[in-house]
Amino acid sequence: MWAVWALMWLSGAWSIMSALGLPDPTTEQEVSVTVEGVEGDTAAVPCDLFPTDPKDRVNLILWYKDEDKDPIYSYDARMAVFTSERHHLKDLSLKGRVSFTPSPGEPIPHTLTLSRLVASDAGRYTCRVDFMLAQSTTRAAQLRVVAPVDLLIITDGMGHPVPPVLPPIPEGGTLNITCTARGGRPSPKVSWWFGDAVIDDSWESVAAGVVSNTLVLTPLTRAQAHSVLTCKAATAPVAVTTATVTIDMYLRPVSVTITGPAAIGSVRAGDMLDLTCTARGSRPQPIITWYKGATLIRTENTNTKDAVTGVGGVSHVRVKVDRRDNGARITCRATNPDLPRHNIHEHIVINVTCDTPFTRGIVELLRMVVAQLGRQKLEWSIRSTLTSGSWFLPHEQLTLPETSPRLASDMLTHPVRTPNPPPHPVAFMHEDTEVRQDKAAGVMINGNNLVLSKVRKTQAGHYYCKATNSEGNGVSPPVNITVRYAPVCAEAKDVWAEPGNTVSARCRVNASPEDSISFSWVWVTNSYTRRVIPSHITSEGLRVHGGVHGAAGQHHGAGIQQQDGRFAVLGRELRGSPGHALHRRRQEAEGGAGTSRPLW
Repeated sequence: MWAVWALMWLSGAWSIMSALGLPDPTTEQEVSVTVEGVEGDTAAVPCDLFPTDPKDRVNLILWYKDEDKDPIYSYDARMAVFTSERHHLKDLSLKGRVSFTPSPGEPIPHTLTLSRLVASDAGRYTCRVDFMLAQSTTRAAQLRVVAPVDLLIITDGMGHPVPPVLPPIPEGGTLNITCTARGGRPSPKVSWWFGDAVIDDSWESVAAGVVSNTLVLTPLTRAQAHSVLTCKAATAPVAVTTATVTIDMYLRPVSVTITGPAAIGSVRAGDMLDLTCTARGSRPQPIITWYKGATLIRTENTNTKDAVTGVGGVSHVRVKVDRRDNGARITCRATNPDLPRHNIHEHIVINVTCDTPFTRGIVELLRMVVAQLGRQKLEWSIRSTLTSGSWFLPHEQLTLPETSPRLASDMLTHPVRTPNPPPHPVAFMHEDTEVRQDKAAGVMINGNNLVLSKVRKTQAGHYYCKATNSEGNGVSPPVNITVRYAPVCAEAKDVWAEPGNTVSARCRVNASPEDSISFSWVWVTNSYTRRVIPSHITSEGLRVHGGVHGAAGQHHGAGIQQQDGRFAVLGRELRGSPGHALHRRRQEAEGGAGTSRPLW
């Protein structure tokens, strides 16, 4: 009964409103709000009319569409047994798709909700609110029903569709992709976005219902690697269709670091050099190679002890070093296999230290003979060496003539090698006695050089040097120096004999060289000089024996004495002369004259 009364009241409402001069809701009303809805979705049309007097209240709400004279929906708040009896739908095309929610209070508006939108739902919706005390008021809202695009596709520069992750682009290269939208109502706006920022909104219509936007980025930087680009096709803020692609790039390596104990310290000769190379920034992972100087450290030969292993951007090298590697440059090079022209490298200079000198070979004796200003000079130059194994110098012998006016110009040398660290100090030894500088004696020490001027026979013998560095101590093999000089008498003894007996005398000399020495004896008196026949002379090395026989009964109690190589018997001198090298002044022995029977 109530519903029938309500319909009768509504049918007469327009006549009563016209008679009372109330506003016509079908006349053109200023649109206060625009509502957009997507086909198939839901849209809520608001009506924000409220009583201005706290004592006033809403009696009736009517909804009109476009120019229709009759309301499409009404809500009567005055009398109803049930809440559902207050809602009345006149436009049956909206049945099941429309609902109304009265406001619970300002500022929440009354809402007319349409679901499963279709294009014909678009239009101007006017609400009229009748109050108990205040005059009726109307408000208009525009509903736009939009349709999203039918197809959104991203293609490359050749027009081929691209996968969600783009094929890798070299760092510094160019990205060229196009986003194309088909369909949609109204015509969509196509734009490119990076995150929340638009980077290109220059779309264009290329055909009926087809809009596209081409994005060109050049040069690509490594900051754009793995970036997600979004193409948006929007027919309205509520109708946005998106498509995304991820940028994949080939990236150059940006840093190479070599680490390991030898990178900041040193390595002993003969030990293994262990280094690690870490390359960063490359995509895909780089190829890491090692070089010693300009030589590639290869590992294909399984027999070699050198080894390089690599995982990802890290590579390890293990190689044996020797003394010759001191100061060598070890280089690690990282190359992106897809960007072979772009590589980066780092190097270190290795410091190879040696074991103890000579026992491991770090000091070498360089023997040199020089002539300067007519003076004899013997010079040893000590050079340092670096070696990983033991080595030995031959025990060379150097012969110098003591009185030779000219020395040989030959130079006896050995390869110069550099120690690490340099030996300090270097001491020269002569027959286990350290050689001290003595300018007056012609002995000069200048750094690693020993100079002997005016060489004397007392300076003959074995010379060697001792050196020390942080790796240990060492002694060089000795060098034997032989000084040539003429024979000199080594001892002096008096010889005594009874007259008439046989006299035997001995002569011993020092000389260098010792071989090829010839001796002769001479019997000297005041009246004559005679040689002792060779059959009465015997010699062995630097020793010689000579003998004479005197007359019976003569020279009784006389003596034979030796002095400076002369032997005298009672005023008669028996002289021993090795070759012609000895020349001494004559000195007669004391005693009376006598006669003798020479044995020749």
